[in-house]
Amino acid sequence: MDTVHAAVADYEFSYTDRLARRATHRIRIFRPGTWTTVLITDRSVKHRCPSVTNSIEELIDALLQAHPEIHRERLVVIEHYDDRSSSRPAVSGARPPTTRETFDLVSFSRGEDGYACDPNWKRVTKAEAEQWTGSTLV
Repeated sequence: MDTVHAAVADYEFSYTDRLARRATHRIRIFRPGTWTTVLITDRSVKHRCPSVTNSIEELIDALLQAHPEIHRERLVVIEHYDDRSSSRPAVSGARPPTTRETFDLVSFSRGEDGYACDPNWKRVTKAEAEQWTGSTLV
């Protein structure tokens, strides 16, 4: 990595999923080039809320509404499960806690209404996630 890009935003983001449940997850936004990379760290264990995986479409749509400067066409989404956040069993229906850190590149289709739909996940390494963010992830 030639240049390290710090996150331009790093905070806990709250939104409501399609079942009217509140969820809060860590959002880090990076702009390493002409695209924007959003790293979403699951906090369902900490906040006892729906996982990122189970509400990714609503999370992305809420995030884009909160950040109109992010262009959908230049958006890279990485879902992150931190190995340090798996101290209790997952809530019913949620992704089981992992014992190791994982990163997944998430792609979406756009429905006729313009909202995110049909997510697809592709497991990537931490080094690949760091290339997309332009930053060393800690």
